[in-house]
Amino acid sequence: MIGVLRRRVLAKVAAIAISAVALAGAGASPADSQEIKLKGVYAWSPPFFASLPLIWFKEALEKELAGKVSLNILGAAEVAPPFEQFEGLRNGTFDVLLTSASYYTGQLPVAQAGLFVSEPVETRRANGYYALIRKLHLEKTNTIYLSQVGGPVGGFRFYTKKKIERIDDFKNLKLRGSPAYKSMTIALGAVPLIIAPGETYAALERGVADGLGWGVSGLTQFGFQEVAKFVLDHPFQTVDTAILMNAAAYNKLPADIRAAVERIAEQLEGESTRRIQKIYDDEDKVLRGHGLTFTKLPKAEESEFYRRVYDTGWSDILKVDAENGAKLKQLGYKPTS
Repeated sequence: MIGVLRRRVLAKVAAIAISAVALAGAGASPADSQEIKLKGVYAWSPPFFASLPLIWFKEALEKELAGKVSLNILGAAEVAPPFEQFEGLRNGTFDVLLTSASYYTGQLPVAQAGLFVSEPVETRRANGYYALIRKLHLEKTNTIYLSQVGGPVGGFRFYTKKKIERIDDFKNLKLRGSPAYKSMTIALGAVPLIIAPGETYAALERGVADGLGWGVSGLTQFGFQEVAKFVLDHPFQTVDTAILMNAAAYNKLPADIRAAVERIAEQLEGESTRRIQKIYDDEDKVLRGHGLTFTKLPKAEESEFYRRVYDTGWSDILKVDAENGAKLKQLGYKPTS
């Protein structure tokens, strides 16, 4: 598998190298040869919002370190399937990766704790959560956890064909979701369905699914607003998108450049939160324009909803790594009152 992945990326890199040679012949300056050229990949392609932080990282990096460092984003699934990208990062096929822990649970299962945090990213950076998750990535996978850029807390919602007014309304509902919230779907009394995004519209249209779990943004890219007319407006979990770096590539950077990369990565966390929140707000306006109805549970049931969501999530994390899972929970999660 790794050999196939390496060949795919090398073919892409070769094409880029040919273009670079052509540009050099057209008059590249001597300073260009000293520039550190990093290769990056993301799990999703633009315009999907979760891919955008890697573009923002590239822009900030090349603005501050112009002539010293460049980041060439090779692509997404056309370079390597999302579930194979992490191995490509580890073995040095490319240097930088924007991805979700869901795509490398086999290598570091406890990394999915990022889905179940409730503390804002600034708090997690300050209280030791970030330091621990970075330490685990380095020790267990030989990668550098640079930046958590998934956006604000609460990145997913349920969208349904019928109105959800109480938790009992979840009973026996068939809800399309991802493995990351299979357990919580069951805890709510619903039936989880693992269906590819491209097949979900038809499943909703034909009644195979009664609704879906999906991000706060991105619904209209698949047309789901046409077949799921109700939004349960209780965002849950947090998009755990992170920017990772190959440890060897990171260690080769001069000390001043490493310091700049770290500073840019930290600043990007807050910037991503603000920019993605605006994307969320704009998306809600679009959904309301399509006639979707936003609903909320009664206050007592809202608390029970979140208890089931997070208790089941953290229970799954503690099963795969009790010691580190407990530390991450203590640092990253505060129960909803």
